[in-house]
Amino acid sequence: GLGDVYKRQVHPDTVDQLVKFINNEVLPAVPEKGSVGASGDLAQLAHIASSLIGEGKIIRGNKVVTSKNVLNKLNIKPLKLRQKDGISLVNGTQYSTALAIKSLSNSLQILDAADAIGSLSVESSLSSRDTFKPIIHKLKKHKGQIVSAKNIWAMTDGSEIVNSHKDCDVVQDPYSFRCIPHIHGACRDAVRQSSEIINAEINSVSDNPVILGKSKIGFSALPEYMSLSRNGPVGDEVKLFACETLFEVSQENLITHWSYRGYDCY
Repeated sequence: GLGDVYKRQVHPDTVDQLVKFINNEVLPAVPEKGSVGASGDLAQLAHIASSLIGEGKIIRGNKVVTSKNVLNKLNIKPLKLRQKDGISLVNGTQYSTALAIKSLSNSLQILDAADAIGSLSVESSLSSRDTFKPIIHKLKKHKGQIVSAKNIWAMTDGSEIVNSHKDCDVVQDPYSFRCIPHIHGACRDAVRQSSEIINAEINSVSDNPVILGKSKIGFSALPEYMSLSRNGPVGDEVKLFACETLFEVSQENLITHWSYRGYDCY
């Protein structure tokens, strides 16, 4: 959002400096404890902005060193801030958005792991894999359910354990196993929706004020309303809801995992 071609929120040199940091794997040091990020991620982003201008600190390897020394070694000149650059760098929600991205990445890994655990559970319980035939779950039209069923169907393909009891007289397997695609699928759909919200936030302008067309200036509460804080009338709660959804998905998969092992989680 900082370098939006139409809105021109910062000078191009600022964007170039950020690119140099990324290309040279320069990681600004941000204290783990401090401001909670209400009304924008002001404190966290201030530490990042400081490193861009040769102040602040940077993480190199396992050490925290001064930004000035690192930039000198990499032949990168400290950024000279121009009009509006400073407030644009600190008055945003990029830090909390990065945390949301990390949570999203973890959730995707958890979903795949949950399908793998489900497949192992089907094998170890001597359950049938016929329940996971993709053609059955395509009738429900839920994308997540279709994906999970397809994954388990593929992972149990050719299993000697599953094939060893395919002609048994068991009518139906335990409910918790037959419903794996439905539970995991609902989680996948929720994560997909969260990913759309987070992706929209990544590509959004979260600056205040903003430069509009024909040199007009617009004042808004964008950064404040993009905060993950619940104190006060937080308008843009979509990212908060997205993160809460990811948390619920993680909890749901944990409960389901223990259910497979025979525990009553409810």
